[in-house]
Amino acid sequence: MILRPSILFLPDASERMRAELDSLGISTVSASQGEQAHEVDLVLIEPKQLGQDVAVLRRGFDDTHPGVPVVVMGDAGLESAISAMRAGAADYVEPSTTALELASITRRLISERAIVSSLSGSTRSSGSELVGNSPKARELRERVMQLASSDVTVLISGETGTGKELVANLLHRNGSGKQGPFVVVGCSTIPASLAESELFGHVKGAFSGALTAHLGLVRAAHEGTLFLDDVGSLSLDLQAKLLRVLQQRSVRPIGATQEVPTDFRLLASTTVPLLDLVKRGVFREDLYYRLAVVEIAVPSLRDREHDALLLAELFLQEASAHLGKTVRSISTAAARALLAYRWPGNVRELKNAIEYAVTVAAFDHLSESDLPEAIQARRSSSGEVRAEDPRWSAVERQHIEAVLRSVDGNRARAARLLGIDRRTLHRKLDRLAIDVPPRARPGVLPGDSHTK
Repeated sequence: MILRPSILFLPDASERMRAELDSLGISTVSASQGEQAHEVDLVLIEPKQLGQDVAVLRRGFDDTHPGVPVVVMGDAGLESAISAMRAGAADYVEPSTTALELASITRRLISERAIVSSLSGSTRSSGSELVGNSPKARELRERVMQLASSDVTVLISGETGTGKELVANLLHRNGSGKQGPFVVVGCSTIPASLAESELFGHVKGAFSGALTAHLGLVRAAHEGTLFLDDVGSLSLDLQAKLLRVLQQRSVRPIGATQEVPTDFRLLASTTVPLLDLVKRGVFREDLYYRLAVVEIAVPSLRDREHDALLLAELFLQEASAHLGKTVRSISTAAARALLAYRWPGNVRELKNAIEYAVTVAAFDHLSESDLPEAIQARRSSSGEVRAEDPRWSAVERQHIEAVLRSVDGNRARAARLLGIDRRTLHRKLDRLAIDVPPRARPGVLPGDSHTK
């Protein structure tokens, strides 16, 4: 965890701003220090004061400060903000932004960067649940990083397929016990007859068939993390035994006469509110309070605004590489269908849907007809995202810009990838004020020589 973040100001920050940021625990780096490649956590630039284009400045920082987020400060106005974001800025602020607001932005971007860094050692799909620009996704990332460095017990709640195990894994990998094991216990999948032995272990000869000793999952998590997935499905008998383990910090295997000390961080997840189970008499109230020291609520995909499309594009790249296909884009009609669907299975269902669509796709883009029938059927319901909806306009702009950039601004090829004709694409470019200039490149496909 970064204790004292630093911001490189170009041009230099005022003395007042420096003093206010210093009081908030944020260091400032001058332009001369920045030229010496000082390690910083954020770069803040004012292109108007520097007399240079944002894109040019951004490319320079990629060489001197790779991976460091860049925030652009400029006059209020949608076009300026859009231009900055197109150039790769992480955020856009006005000159009137206060030190407190800058400190908040800095810590948020550091938190998001830490999540990406934490996921760098795993496959992209394993971390996709936390990818997103929606407020809900950002809040989740910040919450995870706030709790990661402590050993506090955390109860993770959320619907099926939202990424509760991923959250638990991130808490483990960023915690003090990250060198130890991460043991996942699928509480709903353990057969009732074997549950006690699986959790707490047994000694040789403890019962018929116990030909060898068994360590047990609780002891296997020693000096690491024990994650009880779907903890609400444990029987009352096992809940009582688990509570004793948590109170004594030791476990007695079946057939043993002595307790074995054990030390681990406890994380648990649930798809239903545990308090409801307590009221129904199927979950112990004392165990609930042991588990719910701190709670993290993982949002459903339908509560994450337009993150579904961003995730779909990530899954598209993964599925195309895995299946050996050259499916590069999602058509406008398919994108609308993805945003209109309610996703009862959340991110897991979305990933499966994109894998299915890539499997059956006949062209280099996903069309609406490639998607599972349930998603296509949703398009005719009242929940469909309409073209005139301002929410759709923002997403559509980002989607078309991404496709254009992927083909170096070639309008003909972009239209084909989007599943629309060139005339329709030009109308959309005018309506959405999109300007991605075409660039000459070798190997232009037949019929793509004219881009306008």
